[in-house]
Amino acid sequence: MKKVYKYIFTISLILTIVLSCTTYDYEEPNNGAGITLGINSLNLGLADEVTQTRINDTVVFTDLSIDSANRIWTVMESSAQIDILGSSDDRSSSRETFTAVFKEVGEVGVELRPTFNNPLTEESPEFVEFNFNVLPLIEANFTTNIPIINGELVIEAGETITFTNTSSELENATWSIINFDTEQEVANSDSVDSFITSIGSVGNFVVSLTAFTNEPFSQDMISVPFRVIPSSAPLTVADEFNENEAGQIVVPFSRDLDASTLDEPSNFELFVNGVPANVSIVSLDPENASNLLITPANNIKNFETATLSYTRVNLNSADSVEAPSFSDITVTPFGGVNLFPKGDFELASEDNYDVNNGFLGINANQVSISFQDGVGINNSRAIVFSSVAGAIPGSRRIAFGDKNGNTNPDGVNILTPVEDGVTYIIRMKVKYTGVPPDEVNFGFIKLPFAQNTRVQIQLNADLIEGEFVDAIGEFTVVAGTQPDMYALANVTIGGGPSEIIYDDIQVFEKDL
Repeated sequence: MKKVYKYIFTISLILTIVLSCTTYDYEEPNNGAGITLGINSLNLGLADEVTQTRINDTVVFTDLSIDSANRIWTVMESSAQIDILGSSDDRSSSRETFTAVFKEVGEVGVELRPTFNNPLTEESPEFVEFNFNVLPLIEANFTTNIPIINGELVIEAGETITFTNTSSELENATWSIINFDTEQEVANSDSVDSFITSIGSVGNFVVSLTAFTNEPFSQDMISVPFRVIPSSAPLTVADEFNENEAGQIVVPFSRDLDASTLDEPSNFELFVNGVPANVSIVSLDPENASNLLITPANNIKNFETATLSYTRVNLNSADSVEAPSFSDITVTPFGGVNLFPKGDFELASEDNYDVNNGFLGINANQVSISFQDGVGINNSRAIVFSSVAGAIPGSRRIAFGDKNGNTNPDGVNILTPVEDGVTYIIRMKVKYTGVPPDEVNFGFIKLPFAQNTRVQIQLNADLIEGEFVDAIGEFTVVAGTQPDMYALANVTIGGGPSEIIYDDIQVFEKDL
């Protein structure tokens, strides 16, 4: 039988509202009076100019009218139920101050009709009415894709888990997954609609959702246990590795690894620029137990190429599955500070990249340019060069990232700062289908245009049809090419039909 643990927390907020602040004069000179209603509550909110509160909330009503002698408070007949504390009459009161508890969801209207020691002017109202919308308490709830096996939620290690928020109100949410065995949090999120994650180790876990609103405040939490069992799927390793800022090669596996089974550095073979390089340390990522961290004896420069191979002896996953050996996996060195932060094209379009400019290129009508969602790495947005069957080999098309001199539109890639005499690395992801391109090019230009302000790089890439690969080049800044250089993305096709995709362009200062 599945157990559900549910808790409700209340946080008190104080808000004071004063209504009808206009003062209505008596006929007596220099003596003013008016109807003013004071409300003191632990929990009020305002939505669409209607005051909202929650069931079981308490509100203090006070007659703040100047020089009032008596008054009658009346709860409108159509109102939801309230409880006037200390009174047997829950529909009216003559007290200067009274406290009420909202006992029912719905609308509540309260009228204040004071009697004054002196008459008001003719234009002064005889009463003021205030209305509340009483809301229910929020109820936290969610659904999940974890299957129920023999009455409990059970999923294999490494499988994708989706929790979907179905709470009564979807304003704010926090999620937390606790390893019940170690009492450590293993995942969290503040996503309101859903929480997508995976657990790489076996054991007993509890997922908790806290759903809450700000005004009027309400909070509820629901916790559900589940169990993670060993996976029936093989343990796999990524097909590309990256070096992190600390100089460690990150080797991602498909689920958590057993730290007690780490192999020696001698089981790893690292080549840098085709030359064997020593590995000094093998460790487990303290932030992600599915990652091995391989530390080379000497740091890999950002202009170097590297591959890593591994022969397994002891390494297992946390659920006791043998790790695979691997050979000649490409390692992308850490570049440094990226001087081209908009090189992912997420904000790029024909609105800020001119695809029909004076830099069109040779036989430009043979190639079309577009910006498309879902075609880049990780299904991101990217720039696409396309040619049709029969397109002339050697045709070139250029996209100019400035849109006719607009010097700072959203999405335009401005390379800055660069320095005279300094060498920089350009790194870009490229994929093609159909006829491979003759040249993969990317560069920059400074405005106003002059020939010595243009940098155009033919990037080196071992292209593989249907796969993103790294294209790399370098350039040295010369006088006149800086600052604020704008992007020039272009390709020289090998014919057609073809589709060439550029994505994730980065520029770094070359390591010394």
